[in-house]
Amino acid sequence: MEEQLMVWFKVDDGFHASRKVVSIPRRLRFPAIGLWTTAGSWSGAEELDGHVPGYMLDEWGATQELIDALLEAGLWEEAEDGIQFANWAEYQPTREGLEEKREQERLRKAEWRAKKAAKEAARPAGTDAGQPRDAYGTDVLVPSIPSRPDPTRPDPTLSTSGEVESAPPAPLSPFCSKHPHGTEKACRGCGSARMAFEAARVAAKNKPTPIVRREATCPTHPEWPMPCEKCAALAAEVA
Repeated sequence: MEEQLMVWFKVDDGFHASRKVVSIPRRLRFPAIGLWTTAGSWSGAEELDGHVPGYMLDEWGATQELIDALLEAGLWEEAEDGIQFANWAEYQPTREGLEEKREQERLRKAEWRAKKAAKEAARPAGTDAGQPRDAYGTDVLVPSIPSRPDPTRPDPTLSTSGEVESAPPAPLSPFCSKHPHGTEKACRGCGSARMAFEAARVAAKNKPTPIVRREATCPTHPEWPMPCEKCAALAAEVA
C-alpha cells in the first residue's frame, strides 16, 4: 500500500506585494491570483510539478485575458496542452521529492515492524503480547485456574454442609511458579513475585492495629457489666 503524504501548495507571505503580482492590472489582479492559486493546488495534488492542462483551465472558467495576464507577469509559462508554473521546483514539492519521502517512510515503518517482530520472538515461552506487566515492564505470571475439579480431592469451596464458601487466598511467595524454591538464574517472574511479596510484607507491617473495644464494667463489682444487676438488686433491698 502506497504511503500517503499531505501535499501543500505553498504561497509566500510576501507574494501579495511581489513585483510579478503588482504588475498585473488591478481589474484583473484578484481573479488572476484566484485562478493561479486554484491551478497550483490542483497541480500539487495531482503531482504534475506545476503543469496544468487546458481542459482544467476551461473547467474553472479561465478566460484568455486572465491566462495572458499570468503569462505576461511571469507567473506562468506556455506549455504543450496547457500552462506550466514558473520555477515550480524552486518553491513547491516535486513528484520526485514526494516519492523519496514515501520510500523513507516505508523503510522506517518496515524497520519498526521488524524490531517489533524480533522483540516478540525473543519473549520467553508461555508469554504473549497480552501478558500483564508491572511498573518496571516485567512480566507478571498469573497462575492458571484449572477448568475441571480434581475428583480425587475435596472441593475447598464447599463446606461440610454443602454451602459454597470462598477459598482462603493463597499465601504470596517470593518465587515464581516455575521456581517454587528459588533459582540462581535471572528470572523475570521471580523478580515480579519478590516485588509483590515485599509490597505485601510492608503493607502488613504498616497496617494499623485495630482498637479492641471492651464492654464497660461496674466500678463496684468489676465482674458485672453495666448496667450492674447486682447494684440494682442491692438498691431494691434497701428500698
